[in-house]
Amino acid sequence: MKFFIPSLVILLLPVVVGASPCNVTDGDIVTLRSDSNNYLARCRGCIPNAKYSDSAFIHVTATANAPWANWKVFNTGTGKLVFQSDSGTYLARCNGCAPGATTPNQAFVHVGNWNNQPWAQWTCIDVGGGKVALQADSGNYLARCNSCEAGGAYPDSATVHVTAYQGKPWAQWALTDLTPQKSPPPLPAPTPVVLPPPTQGSACYVKDGDVVTLQSDTNNFLARCNGCIYGESYTDSAFIHVPSPVNAPWANWKVYNTGTGKLVFQSDSGNYLARCNGCAPGAAVTDQAFVHVTDWHNKSWAQWTCVDIGGGKVALQADSGYFLARCNGCEPGSTLPDSATVHVKSYQNASWAQWVMKDLTLHV
Repeated sequence: MKFFIPSLVILLLPVVVGASPCNVTDGDIVTLRSDSNNYLARCRGCIPNAKYSDSAFIHVTATANAPWANWKVFNTGTGKLVFQSDSGTYLARCNGCAPGATTPNQAFVHVGNWNNQPWAQWTCIDVGGGKVALQADSGNYLARCNSCEAGGAYPDSATVHVTAYQGKPWAQWALTDLTPQKSPPPLPAPTPVVLPPPTQGSACYVKDGDVVTLQSDTNNFLARCNGCIYGESYTDSAFIHVPSPVNAPWANWKVYNTGTGKLVFQSDSGNYLARCNGCAPGAAVTDQAFVHVTDWHNKSWAQWTCVDIGGGKVALQADSGYFLARCNGCEPGSTLPDSATVHVKSYQNASWAQWVMKDLTLHV
């Protein structure tokens, strides 16, 4: 099982897709509202003797008719965002730029070109509830800081001093996209594979109640993981993080035939492995694998079509038509790199969607 060890890490995330507030289109106009309900804005001449004229404060009560509180946002192509102010310059971390400040790193609006300037690039983390955290290149987070700028024109300045956003509302922002978006038509899902019940000798052949393991292309095993995704809809998700299923009951699955040619996988908690749509805030794909279904009957998302692909391996197709797969770096906020998702359209030539299913139950 997973144990949390507090540490300061810089998260490397893929570009976020889906309904996350971190999912923006290049050139969109956004606002950033703090826990005080005021908005982050460019502020000119607001810190005496500052290194640059434009700093960032949280002092604007309404963004209408306040262009300095509106930010044009762009994706960097490396999973990060940049925020351009009405002046044309970008929001960035600035070290030692405010004499007498209580923290060394402030937020200024001074970078003319964000390319090759990591201090102007922000990792956006969907923390749930429509809010985000913005992590700087230093690993710390953009935050509201009260009375932190000596002689500041307003009480709340923007700094980069918070080491963890959890439990710190002043480091969480309601990111609102003001640009109307047209929803693209949904992509057609692949046609589900319809197979007869597996016969003895097939890698998919199991007897009801058999205990199996599912080994991925990394040689680690699929397992239940409790509390492994911050802000998740259910406490138990599925990760590929167990190197050996011995003495690891969370990596053993009790399997049953549904009677319709599909399989269900019951974890040590008693719940079943299932597709879960939008259950991990900020995830790189919309459908994750969770262990949250208590009764698989009439729950198509907890039933898996097992495809024997040869070589002792199987592919597991969900009700969506997509396949269970290992996804690296797809769950922001998790210290485990490989999560289980349901995003692969075809298992062919996709080793991360292929599993060695080993039956641990001895049959006479």
